[in-house]
Amino acid sequence: MIAKLPNGYYLNRRTGEIKKYHIHEHGTRLTNLSSVKRAMLKLRYIIDSNFFGDKNELFISLTYSKPQTDTKRLKKDWANFIKKLYRKYPNTDLKFIAIFEPQGKLVDDKPCFHIHFLLKGLVNMKKEILYKLWPKGFVDIKSIHYFDNDQHEADENPENIAAYVTSYAVNLNTQFVDSEVAKIMQENKIQIVTTSSNKQIAKGARLLFYPRYFRFYSCSSNIKMPKIYKNLPIDKIDLSSFGKLESSYRYEIFDGEKKVNDVQHFNFKKAKKK
Repeated sequence: MIAKLPNGYYLNRRTGEIKKYHIHEHGTRLTNLSSVKRAMLKLRYIIDSNFFGDKNELFISLTYSKPQTDTKRLKKDWANFIKKLYRKYPNTDLKFIAIFEPQGKLVDDKPCFHIHFLLKGLVNMKKEILYKLWPKGFVDIKSIHYFDNDQHEADENPENIAAYVTSYAVNLNTQFVDSEVAKIMQENKIQIVTTSSNKQIAKGARLLFYPRYFRFYSCSSNIKMPKIYKNLPIDKIDLSSFGKLESSYRYEIFDGEKKVNDVQHFNFKKAKKK
């Protein structure tokens, strides 16, 4: 029988020994990898349904000046921040999707966290304002209209937005990992790939460091949740009940070289009730 003690220790009731345990909450996500992939895929669908590369969409990062390993404190800090954001912009219909991400650093065997979030409803935001709303560390702002390319060219493909954001939640840049994280990655045989911009990316490494049962994303109440039809031919779905078709696109999802899904995405605008 094992009893958990404070500060990373446990008591073996049978022997009376007190030992330090290794938090393989990094491993708990891997042992249930299929559920994590389902959650990531669902997040991707949600992003696809709400963010389209419009000029009023931003991608914002919030970090801590000191390591933050307390996930309850993390969620409270986020809740306080978003309240202040709504108070700052009371007459805007803001929408957000926030992702709470472990970094490539451990403190006392616990992952350190930061926050990325997509924000819809503001064309731009000055960093000075953001620092006042988030005095706990550093901030960064990107316009989704000029998203994931070094040339800062407009990229308005909706699937690229979702792919870019969810890749943040899954992969790690090896430049920012410490020696302990690097060792865990090696033990779990994490694949390292080199991008076109010569970055070394550890594929799926961030999944090792999500705590068990941790809900890693949060959405505002006005975010539109997609309806998903699995293994159903498109001609078998009555699309007329959804309203006016605004846009549609199709893409395939791969896990390495293996194709795991084929997605068709439709955006409808409901007619206003008279």
